[in-house]
Amino acid sequence: MVSPYNSDVINNIFVSCSNAVTRTGSSSLDVIYNCFYGNTLDFVGYPSTYGQVIWSNDNGDPCDLFYNIFMDPQFEPGSFELGTSSPCIDAGDPSIVDNYDPILGSTVSDMGAYGGEEPGAGIPPSPPVIVTQPQSQTVFLGQDVTFEVDAVGYDLYYQWYFGNSNLVGETSDTLALTAVDFADAGNYYCSVSNVYDVVDSALANLRVTEIGLDIAMHAGLHMTNLNVGTTYSIQSVYSLSDTNWSEITTFEAAADNDLWFDPEPANQASKFYQVLSLP
Repeated sequence: MVSPYNSDVINNIFVSCSNAVTRTGSSSLDVIYNCFYGNTLDFVGYPSTYGQVIWSNDNGDPCDLFYNIFMDPQFEPGSFELGTSSPCIDAGDPSIVDNYDPILGSTVSDMGAYGGEEPGAGIPPSPPVIVTQPQSQTVFLGQDVTFEVDAVGYDLYYQWYFGNSNLVGETSDTLALTAVDFADAGNYYCSVSNVYDVVDSALANLRVTEIGLDIAMHAGLHMTNLNVGTTYSIQSVYSLSDTNWSEITTFEAAADNDLWFDPEPANQASKFYQVLSLP
């Protein structure tokens, strides 16, 4: 630490360092609840009270006035994870609570990279839960498409897939496709994960069509006894109590019978028709 910058050194493990912690000037003296082991020098620029083992911490291990211990941290082979008998377990700052599941020891914080206050400390373990699934869509060729997934949980990571292939760079809760082609049609889903679990969303099917088709019923009028060459008016109202008939279209009879379909789908409001000859 270099003056005038202050930093608190808490819940760390220093192993095989030349100078574990160095202080110059009048920067902070807060080096507490750490483990020092096998270093050339543990403290440089600190008062002599640092490093003097004068009492024991809550685990019964010898420590200095600032609860720093000087014991083998007992890492797991090939990693910085603490072994089950490590003296660094529950030896950290007791004001910091471990909330990870599983945790070593009690909820008192541990020393080192796998103990103490990590991102999200104080947040109970929360695996991902998908609240809203992405929805299937049918779009026209060349349109843009957006799929969305809504999930809750601690520190979530998203990865979208098309079929069984992950979509590189698509790691948010929204997937946007622009100017879709027929090759984009298929199933999409999002994998939501964190340190606790991985959950896949439901499949959302994208259908790409060139021409829009749907089935709709239309009212048809079969008209007979028409006078060839006469012009007729087809009119409608939505209630028989309404005397203001609206003209839909006119036509000139080419035969004594004809068939006409209302372009408005029959699933709209009820409609009544009349056909009148025009002068």
